[in-house]
This record gives sequence, C-alpha cells and structure tokens, in this order.
Amino acid sequence: MSVDLPVRRLPPTVAAVAATPLVREGLGSVIRQAGLRWLGAAATPRQALAGLRRVCPDVVLVDSAVDPRGVLIGELARPGRVRTVLGLVSDDRPATDFRRVGRTAGARALVPLDADPAELVSLILRVHRGGHVPVRAVPAAEDEPATADVDHGEPLSPRQTEVLELIAAGLASADIAESLELSVETVRTHVKAILRRLGARDRAHAVSIAFRSGLLARHPVP
Repeated sequence: MSVDLPVRRLPPTVAAVAATPLVREGLGSVIRQAGLRWLGAAATPRQALAGLRRVCPDVVLVDSAVDPRGVLIGELARPGRVRTVLGLVSDDRPATDFRRVGRTAGARALVPLDADPAELVSLILRVHRGGHVPVRAVPAAEDEPATADVDHGEPLSPRQTEVLELIAAGLASADIAESLELSVETVRTHVKAILRRLGARDRAHAVSIAFRSGLLARHPVP
C-alpha cells in the first residue's frame, strides 16, 4: 500500500543587487531571520549577471540606485533566469521614471527601501507564489490617480514647506540638510511627515500633489 506524503515546499532563494554595503547586509539579515534562503548580494549589475552562472535565485531584489533604467531588471526577468524580480525604490532619488521602466522591464512589484522588514518578506512570498501584490508596494507611474486629496486639517509646517520646495527643485536629503543647516536624519523625518500629511507614496508623488493642490507655486526654487 502506497501513501501519498505531502510535498514540502522549500522557502524561496533570494539574492539582491545594491551598491550600498549596509543595504546589502540589512537585506541579508532580514531574509535569513525570516527563514528564507539567502544566496548573497552583488554590488553591480555586472557582478549580478556573472553570479547567475553559478546560482539562479527564485527572487532578486534590485535597488533603483543600481539600475535606474531597468536594464538589469530586463536581463534578470528573461525566461529561464529568475522567477521573480522586485525593484527597491530608493527614497533619495526620484522614483517616477523607475516605476515606469521597472514594471516595463519585468519587475513583478516595486517596494520602498524604507518598507517594514516583515512587509518586504510578505511581499516576496506573495509575489513568488503568484499571489496578489499588497497595496504598500509602489504602483507603476501610470497607475497614479488623476487627483489626490490633501489633508488640509493638518497643513505643512513652514519648515516642511521649505523641505518640500527643495525636493521639488531636485535636491536629495544631504543637499537639503546642507541648505537648511539641518542634520540628514532631521530632513528625513520631515520628508516622512510630508508624505504622511499629503497621503503621498514617495517624494515625486508629494511634489505632484503639492503642485496640483496649490501648496507649491509652479516654479522651482533656485
């Protein structure tokens, strides 16, 4: 008599491509602690493609800072290479173009680098299994609604308005901190508050909302 035993599904293998050592180490720690199989991280697209000759991960996380044009994502997403590619959107760089090219190149989902670790792991598992992508994942640029509501009951402070104006001018957190004589951490705290109060998913979205709602004049800060 034969008995059909349940097939045990192994957790997915995960790798990453990120230029920053702390990001690579942090992702590896999150993946290992979650019980997934961590295969390591590459610092450049060339290293990532060379690594595919040795291993073929189920999931690869690609930082937008490494692959802003989606070239690496397109290569990884080719049939027979990687099952699932996720784009990690860097907070200090405009994400609008990456959302568009990332999805076009074949990224299954995009997620902010400041996402909660448990949320990232859940997204990896859901997308790998072909499930529904959570709302927290960053949608493609063309998915942005035509209008957005601003919570006028909690307006931006004068300092937050200054920070938003400098974001609109294209400055990164370090540049804003130098311009306003603040610490980078203080600037990032202001940015998070701005995103929360405007209901924006990233900096580019916040600027778009601010222009449409009249919070910012339609001319860049010098």
